[in-house]
Amino acid sequence: MQTLYDRHTALNLLVRELRRSMDLPVRTPETGFSRPELSPEVESSYRDLKFDPLAAYYSFRRVKAAFRSGDIQLLARVTHYPLSVTRKAKRMIRTRDQLVAAKNAIMSPRLREVAAEASFETVFVRDKGMMLGLGEVWITPDKTGFGLGAITLK
Repeated sequence: MQTLYDRHTALNLLVRELRRSMDLPVRTPETGFSRPELSPEVESSYRDLKFDPLAAYYSFRRVKAAFRSGDIQLLARVTHYPLSVTRKAKRMIRTRDQLVAAKNAIMSPRLREVAAEASFETVFVRDKGMMLGLGEVWITPDKTGFGLGAITLK
């Protein structure tokens, strides 16, 4: 049930962003993920890096929900391309089709666990983005907002 709820909520957030980009009315924020009260220190850490804490939070939740659902198509929608994948050597995934083909590595139990255990209030944040775990997953910013930007497989 939780998987269906996460997938449904993540898709609703994606639809809302698409509607906003097309200058169509957007549903009220209450229909998406709830936003926790963040401490002033956490908010200022994002603002100091010129990140919008609310945008960062919603992106964090979308990536987390995509990993949690186990749906590679949903993860492909919240990924910034090219996606950097590092194992013994660095590899770039440039398209959704390549990401889907690498599903077994990308949706590994370890990466899903890292995403599930991550908490927005405790993620490490720097100019590169948000680091989940010990650097296994990076949610990075670009012109359109945040998305999955880098993965390290061990």
